[in-house]
Amino acid sequence: LYATAAVLEGCSFVNGGSQNTLQPGLIELASRQATPVYVLGTDFKAGQTKAKTALVEYLRALGLRPTTVASYNHLGNNDMRNL
Repeated sequence: LYATAAVLEGCSFVNGGSQNTLQPGLIELASRQATPVYVLGTDFKAGQTKAKTALVEYLRALGLRPTTVASYNHLGNNDMRNL
């Protein structure tokens, strides 16, 4: 909803969360705007997420097929408040 509203107002939208907001309809809507707007990102992948992604790609290159990657967030769901 926010991404669509941004594009309709002529603003670019950058998504840093892990949810996938870049749907084909949104990209098409952005491409039809008179003023160029950008819709970018689905996850900034920093820290643990980036390390897990790199490790899984390495294992796949070795011919292995990981089926599950799990982790534990020791700071809970309030990361910034805890810090």
